[in-house]
Amino acid sequence: MAKDTPKIKVFIIDDHPLVREGLKRALDGRGNIKITGDFDSGKAGIDAIPKEKPDVIILDVTMPDMSGIEAIKIIKKNSPNTKVIALTMHDSKEIILEMIRLGANGYVLKDSPLSELQTAIDAVFRGEVYYSSKISGIILNEFTRKIQQTKSTFKEDELTPREKEVLICVVNGMSNKEIADKLFLSQRTVETHRFSIKKKLNIGSVAGLTKYAIEKGLI
Repeated sequence: MAKDTPKIKVFIIDDHPLVREGLKRALDGRGNIKITGDFDSGKAGIDAIPKEKPDVIILDVTMPDMSGIEAIKIIKKNSPNTKVIALTMHDSKEIILEMIRLGANGYVLKDSPLSELQTAIDAVFRGEVYYSSKISGIILNEFTRKIQQTKSTFKEDELTPREKEVLICVVNGMSNKEIADKLFLSQRTVETHRFSIKKKLNIGSVAGLTKYAIEKGLI
């Protein structure tokens, strides 16, 4: 690793000491990750953000003093550029969609391999979103169920059917190549659709597109 490679400053917020200690030992110094704080409550972690300015926060969804849902509301309000990865045992569709709606940049289950959490940290630091494969499956299944039961809530002049398909793939963290393979398109065509989507919706970030898709009932 080059000396001038910027470190990714990471907070861990989880009320279980064994989880915090295990993550610190496993992640600190791995790649360009630097654990700059670990906290047993949402309040303690939030209070430390102004001073330490973490790039990424690994956030437990269920804590006794403050739930992850309550915590992410405050984090995103006070420090909107800080990325948040929900790390939890919960695979409840309602909790997942609510965390994403509130701005979670990643969602990883605690039974996922450590390498997946590292991948998630790297991805959200780059401005992407990352969901465990099981989480992506839940999101896609919900999308499929909704489009089968109801008509799209998009205005007719907003997005074409193909652009909607590309949008769903984008918010599930798929690369242009993966989208092209899935939809039988060229990568250049996928890039064109992505540009058109962002221009029509005036939304430049994947997190913003994810929030939009949830609000429109696509996922």
